[in-house]
Amino acid sequence: MNKNTSPLVFAVVSMIIGGAGGFFLSKYLAENGIPFRFILYFLLCFAVLHFPAIVIHEFGHMIMGMITGYKFLSFRVGSLVIANENGRLMLKKYTVPGTGGQCLLIPPETNTPEKLPFLLYHLGGVLLNLIFAAASAMPCLHDIGLGLKIPLAAFALQNSLKFLLNILPFSYPVSTDGRNALILQKSKFDRKALYIQLRYTGLLAQGLTPSQTASMLPDIGEPDKNSSFGYILNMIKLYQLLDNFRFSEAETICSQLLNDPHIQQIYLRNIKCELLFCKIVCGCEKTEIQQLYNDLKDYILSSEKYSISIKRLLFAYHCIFRNDISKAEVYFKSAENMKDSCPYSGEYHSEMNIISHLFNKNYNNIAK
Repeated sequence: MNKNTSPLVFAVVSMIIGGAGGFFLSKYLAENGIPFRFILYFLLCFAVLHFPAIVIHEFGHMIMGMITGYKFLSFRVGSLVIANENGRLMLKKYTVPGTGGQCLLIPPETNTPEKLPFLLYHLGGVLLNLIFAAASAMPCLHDIGLGLKIPLAAFALQNSLKFLLNILPFSYPVSTDGRNALILQKSKFDRKALYIQLRYTGLLAQGLTPSQTASMLPDIGEPDKNSSFGYILNMIKLYQLLDNFRFSEAETICSQLLNDPHIQQIYLRNIKCELLFCKIVCGCEKTEIQQLYNDLKDYILSSEKYSISIKRLLFAYHCIFRNDISKAEVYFKSAENMKDSCPYSGEYHSEMNIISHLFNKNYNNIAK
């Protein structure tokens, strides 16, 4: 699906599903003479049961993935994350805009990643939503009383929505489970690329920095122009270059990623932020830097609370571009305080190494 039309199609399908659900509910209530207070009760139940349906969806990924040999890495609902750090379960806070949850598993190490099972892991969420939707809807066919029937109907609708909006092959705001499954079914290279992404994330969780993972990830060659997940390799390369302070080369990778037609929308603003960071560090034209910062300002300020890479960007912006030592010091300490909340320890160490490198190079007295 064309990424320019995907947001429109996603919105239209969401409205159709919501409108159909509302129509049939209103019809049922009117035909049975049900008071308005029960409509409010239904809406309250529907809102409250949104996150339980997300939990079920992510549990579906986890259960089916682990059945097929994957190992648990992290489980996120909203901004709450349970992460596996070297065998210890840690509670952290992190969020990914455009997503309600995420379950990441580590595939077993193999020389033939294209042969690893992937369908159950990717479709486990929608399968469990479908099971819960059916299980919640069936009692509603009987006379069980509105007090119980309404929350069951709301839960059935929530799980049905999660099923439909994740099984349909959308790429907006993130690639859905259905779309991923179709891509992986067709392309061996994309199965290899996804394997590398998951292995890479697992290594970060073990405490390795991006550059340290380079020798531990297999070389699968260059993606062809039809590869949907080939950009994953460039994103990993980007953070490996940043970790090695090779900022000029990282800037080139950012430009390549921004011109990649397959990259998911959710990553574009992050890459633009990395491009801005590289331009600041490399001393590019000030008007170009300020314009790019102004374009990204709302996203930067809304993301700085949970993103250590955004704190690194803001440190560089104030330290190097604005020459504001006191403000840079705030972001240095704020990043430093993210040790327990950063989802992967390797990512934290990499980000702090970059920040320390910059302040040592520019202002030795910035952090007392």
